[in-house]
Amino acid sequence: MANITPTPGKQLGNDHLKQHQVYNCDEHAPANSITVDTNGDPHYANRSSFWAKAGAQSIPSGVATTVEFDDVESNVGGNYNGTTSRYTADATMLHLFTAGIIYNTTAALKMDVNLHINGTLVQRAAIGKTEAPASGGTATFIVPLTAGDTVEIRTWQDTGTSQNLLEGGSYFAGVKLI
Repeated sequence: MANITPTPGKQLGNDHLKQHQVYNCDEHAPANSITVDTNGDPHYANRSSFWAKAGAQSIPSGVATTVEFDDVESNVGGNYNGTTSRYTADATMLHLFTAGIIYNTTAALKMDVNLHINGTLVQRAAIGKTEAPASGGTATFIVPLTAGDTVEIRTWQDTGTSQNLLEGGSYFAGVKLI
């Protein structure tokens, strides 16, 4: 596949972008379009996706704890809030979320990766006993959301003492499926 360098105001010729017209950011851009900013970077209308990482947060034993994914790497559409570690749906449709939780521990542990919508546990991925030195697991969820719903990830572990997440090793990502 050829590399494409977007040019403000030009139509892209890439096969999977051929249905989209590219607009300068100061033009009125209809839905299902791509705008190009002054740096030549594309921005997709009606798209929402994010990716954030967590630091070395301490997770108490036996308590489902909201993971602080405050290192935001990408936030297309601006629907992810790194301060609250929550995604807010801007439309009623299916969304895909994935999360990986890695503990920095020498203890084997049993853990969960939990998806909460509006503060309520909706889906739980139970990870069996994992082995040291870095223990963890991943989970992927496809869920229907209503505009305004909030999504967060919580984790739980059973070592009997608090355990720290591996700095930068845990992530939360999502995309609106359209």
